[in-house]
Amino acid sequence: MGNVLIDFVHFMIRIAAIFARFDFSSPERKYMRKLILVVVFTFAFAVSALAQDPVRVDPKHYKVEVENSQVRVLRVRYGPGEKSVMHSHPVGVVVFLTDAHIKFHLPGGKSEVRNGKAGTAQMTPEETHLPENIGAKAFEAILIELKGTEAEYAELKDDPVTLDPKHYLAEADVSQNASEDTFVRVLHVKYGPHEKSVMHSHPDAVAVFLTASHFKFTLADGQTQIREGKAGEVVFTPAETHLPENTGNQAAQVMLIELKTRPSSR
Repeated sequence: MGNVLIDFVHFMIRIAAIFARFDFSSPERKYMRKLILVVVFTFAFAVSALAQDPVRVDPKHYKVEVENSQVRVLRVRYGPGEKSVMHSHPVGVVVFLTDAHIKFHLPGGKSEVRNGKAGTAQMTPEETHLPENIGAKAFEAILIELKGTEAEYAELKDDPVTLDPKHYLAEADVSQNASEDTFVRVLHVKYGPHEKSVMHSHPDAVAVFLTASHFKFTLADGQTQIREGKAGEVVFTPAETHLPENTGNQAAQVMLIELKTRPSSR
């Protein structure tokens, strides 16, 4: 599918080159020439972008879990020895649900080996690549592609990292992975059985459940909500002030990717 789309882009560019040789000497014809070229190249660019979308060119390994004006969240699964095709991603965050040992084939013939540890997060650059699982086991990860525009990160007066550092830790403090980026703040959330927090706030965020979780949330107006998640599940969480309590008998862990972006107009 990807090769067909790329061939079509090349065909459209050849059509544009033919039009460029026509006689468009009058003002009306000059305007028409510009209009035709703009339409052709805009269409070609759009088709080229689709040709590199991993969900379209490799649906076996990439599945959309959540999508809105700020993020597209992909579930990534590769069996041992499996590889993809060349595709592209915008800037994002990957949360590893399992250990991963991946070789990335890059344009121009270069390659890089990158590893991931289960339960950790890493920033991912805007990049075109072809991944190959060179590990002996299957791996699974959640990839949060950022498509909002960069915005100033508002300082929270009731920041959970300040008010409740026992349960909320910036991921940069958990591992050596760079997570304090201009686009996101990554928090590793850990609650023991029946532990509760204090009232605090979060901006819009993506929550990735590292374990099964059972929480009761007391909201700013006093109402309560029960929210649960299975290990490996992912949800988009709108900005909110709340007090969480782990009502389960097991420890709960969540990777929370707080967004520092304005919603995209797309």
